[in-house]
Amino acid sequence: KKINKDYLNGRIIFAEENQKDPKLAKVIQDWTFEVALGLTSLIHIFDPPAIIIGGGVMEQEHLIKKISMKVKELIMENYSDVSIIKASLGNKAGIYGAASLHLKSEN
Repeated sequence: KKINKDYLNGRIIFAEENQKDPKLAKVIQDWTFEVALGLTSLIHIFDPPAIIIGGGVMEQEHLIKKISMKVKELIMENYSDVSIIKASLGNKAGIYGAASLHLKSEN
């Protein structure tokens, strides 16, 4: 299968303006469902007050909202008060963690 050169970066793939491509929109819809289904399972098992998700593509608020809405559709009513929140460090968490370890090793 041919891969569209424009879709080699996760941020590009999940950018709202690129969802005009119906095939790509379907892939994103399916991916969003799978993430929401996984989160729903974890919520049903652990009953957390919140789920914090991060990473590069999660920097986009519309994606967090889509996942949150899908979780709300799938979740049992007794668990519906869970919050789905974007990680405050986003995609920079790994860099901060590496810098922290480096600074600790110097002391």
